[in-house]
Amino acid sequence: MGSRRERLLTSAGRRNGALNALAGLLLALFALSCLAQLRANDWNTDMDYLMYHGGRILHGELPWVKEYHDRMPVAHYFFILPALGGSIRLWQLLSIGVIVTTGILSYRPLVCMLRGPWALERSSAGSIAFLTLALMVYSYAALPSGISIFTPFAASLFTLALFLESHPCGSECQRHRLWSWRSLWAALLAAIAVSMRPYFLLPALLIVPWSLARTGVPLFGGMALARQLRWILSLAAMEALFDFLPYGLTGHWQAAVAAVRLLAQPFVPASRDETLRRQLKDLAETDPIVFIGLSSGIVLVAVMIIILARGKILGSESRLRTQNRAQIMDVIFLCILMPGSLWLTIFSKHYYEHYLHHYIPFAMLSFALLLSLVLRHSDGLSLPRGAALLMTGLMLVQVLFLAKRHVHASLVGLFRTQMDQRLADYVAIESSKNRERIKAEGFLHPYSMYIHWKAEQSRHGFPNPFNTQLILRGDWKGRVVVPPYFSMPVDAEGYCDKLSRQGPRFVFVYADDPVLFGCMTGHAAGSYDLRERLRVLSPFRPLLVFQRR
Repeated sequence: MGSRRERLLTSAGRRNGALNALAGLLLALFALSCLAQLRANDWNTDMDYLMYHGGRILHGELPWVKEYHDRMPVAHYFFILPALGGSIRLWQLLSIGVIVTTGILSYRPLVCMLRGPWALERSSAGSIAFLTLALMVYSYAALPSGISIFTPFAASLFTLALFLESHPCGSECQRHRLWSWRSLWAALLAAIAVSMRPYFLLPALLIVPWSLARTGVPLFGGMALARQLRWILSLAAMEALFDFLPYGLTGHWQAAVAAVRLLAQPFVPASRDETLRRQLKDLAETDPIVFIGLSSGIVLVAVMIIILARGKILGSESRLRTQNRAQIMDVIFLCILMPGSLWLTIFSKHYYEHYLHHYIPFAMLSFALLLSLVLRHSDGLSLPRGAALLMTGLMLVQVLFLAKRHVHASLVGLFRTQMDQRLADYVAIESSKNRERIKAEGFLHPYSMYIHWKAEQSRHGFPNPFNTQLILRGDWKGRVVVPPYFSMPVDAEGYCDKLSRQGPRFVFVYADDPVLFGCMTGHAAGSYDLRERLRVLSPFRPLLVFQRR
C-alpha cells in the first residue's frame, strides 16, 4: 500500500512539474511578446483615439461635449496619465500591470475553486491554476492587438470582479452575505469593465446568479433576489457615478443624452452572416495555444454531458446531481450562459478581430475546470490517466513548436522600428517648412488621430477617422440619425459643406483620395488653396496641405 501511494505521489509530482514547466514557458513568451510590443509602433488605432481624448480632458474638455467618440467616458479617463506623458508606452505598461496583477490575485481564489467542489488536492490545484493563469496572460499578448488594446484591461477587471463577488475562498456565511466591502469592490471593477467594454454587461449580471446557484441557493428565494437586486443597483450606481455624474455637475446633460442616443444606433454596417463568418475565421486562425483555451468550454460541456449520461446509465443520477451540483452550475454559467450572452451581444452589433479578448476570462476558467477533470483520479468523475498524459504531451509539443515562431517574431519586433502611414504622415508634417504655422493656427487630418494627439491639437468638432470613413463611403446615410447636438454630417456632401464652413486653417488631404481631394478642389475650392505637397516616405500615400483663404 505504501509503495502504491509513493508511486502515485511520484506520478502526481511529475505531472505537476510538467504543468509548472509549461506555465513558465508561457510566461517567458508573454514577457518577450510584451517587450516586442513596447518596442513596436503597430498598436491598434483605437489607442490613438483614446490618447487624443485623454489629452482633450487635460485641456478641460469632457468626452462628448465638443466631439463624439463611440466609447463611454470611463475609457478616456484611464488615458489621462498616458496623454500627460505623451506616450502610448505608459498605457501599455499600465495594461501589462493590470493583466499581471489580475493573474497574481486570481491564483488563490482559483485554487479554492478547484479544491472545493472540483475536489482536487492542493498541489494539483495549484499547478492547474498556475498553468491556467499563465495561459490567460499569454493569450492577452498573443491575440490581435495584444496588450495595447484596452479589452484585456477591461477583461482583467471583470475577472477580478467575478472572483470578488463569488468569494470561493470564503465560508458559506461570507459568500451569502447581502453586503460586504468585497461586493462593493466587485461592483466597482465590473462597472469599469462594462463601461470600457459594454459587451460585458450581460455576463456581469450573471455573476451573482452563478455564485448563488453553485452553492445550492434557490435563485428566486428572498435572500437571493435581494442580493441580485443589490448587485444590479450597485452596478447601475457605479455606472452613473463614473459615466454621467460629471455631465450633471458641469451642466452638459445634453451631450451625454445625445451621445447615448448615437451609441444605441448600429452605425457600423455589418451583416450577421459576415459577423459569424469572421468570428469563426479568426478563431480557426488564432494561435493554437490560445485556441486550446478558447475551445475548452465546448469540450468541457461535452465531457460533462458524457459524465451525466454515464451516471444515468449506472442509476446514480441523483448521487451525481447532489454531489456535483456546483460543477454543473460552473459549466452552465461559465461555459454556456456567460460566453453565450457575450457572443449574442457581439453578434447583434459588429465584430473585429481583437474582440476575441472578451472570451479570455471564460476560456481561462473553462480550461482550468476541464484540466481538473482530466487530471483528477478520484472516484465517480475520474477520467483515464492516459488522457492526462496525452493532453500534457500535446500541449508540450505545441508550446515548443510555437516557441520558435514567437521568439523570432518578438526579437524582430525588438530590433526593428516599424513604419506605417500614420508615422509616415507625422514625419512628413514635422519636416514641413510650415510646421510651426500649422500647429499654431490649427489643422485637421481627417484620417489620423495619431497626428492630433501627438501635436495636442483639437479636431474642431469633425468626426473621428473611423466615422469619417463610414460617412464618406455613405454608410451613415439613411441609417444613422445624428442628434442635433452633434453637427456631424452623414454623407460626403455634408462633410464637404462642413469643411467649407467650419474647417480649420489647414487641412491635410491624401493626393489619391478622390472624395476629399475633390472636395477641397471643387466644393470647398472657394475656401481653401493648395499650400504644400509634403514629402512622405515611399510607399506611403502622398499628403497635401490645404490652407484656408
